[in-house]
Amino acid sequence: MTSKPVHKPRGHRVLGLGWLRRALAAMVGGYVKLCMRTMRWQAVGTDIRDQCAQHPGGVIIVIWHAQLLLSAGTWPMRRRETYGLISKSRDGDVLADVMAQIGYKSVRGSSMKPTAMDKAKGGAAALRAMVRVVRDGHAMALTPDGPRGPAQVMGEGVETLAKLTQAPVMVAGLAAAPAWRLNTWDRFLIPLPFSRGAVVYGGPLTEPKTETLQRALDDAQTQAQTLVTPS
Repeated sequence: MTSKPVHKPRGHRVLGLGWLRRALAAMVGGYVKLCMRTMRWQAVGTDIRDQCAQHPGGVIIVIWHAQLLLSAGTWPMRRRETYGLISKSRDGDVLADVMAQIGYKSVRGSSMKPTAMDKAKGGAAALRAMVRVVRDGHAMALTPDGPRGPAQVMGEGVETLAKLTQAPVMVAGLAAAPAWRLNTWDRFLIPLPFSRGAVVYGGPLTEPKTETLQRALDDAQTQAQTLVTPS
């Protein structure tokens, strides 16, 4: 009995072409860097950011997934290596290349949701890798509602990582206007050059509970959105 060939979606076949994926990442990364240079930023809580940047050990940074492209404007990456958790998928390959363009290194693994932590895509291994990153004194940036939602709902992975590492946790609310919104589960935000940008820092939090993190990031996100919304 002959088995039928499995046909992958055309988009996944295209993303499997390394040279094309890298070219796409370079274009997107260049666009994000252009936005970061030309946007008019307002920042609240920079003393919190500076305190965390000067912390002698590792730091955990938490943002919502939809604001991922704006995160390049939140942290002095030239002073401290910054890592992001990115899924082990073809889409994740593209995102890892894009994030490398704007200064991030990658830890590859599955969602920060506890139900996914031990699944086959490397969640447990990713957690161990993140613990090493933080204990080595680097910054670990997390989107606790990614990679598939629900949007702006805090998973328990940040609380787990903070307990294991004893590292301070900084939340960052990010907003931009005008901006494009994609038709995705989180309405992923793409900033525009010369737009208004806002970042609101909260924390630092020590061994925070998931509920505390949810409130802190919600408050920071609401403040950031208010700053870019015309009165």
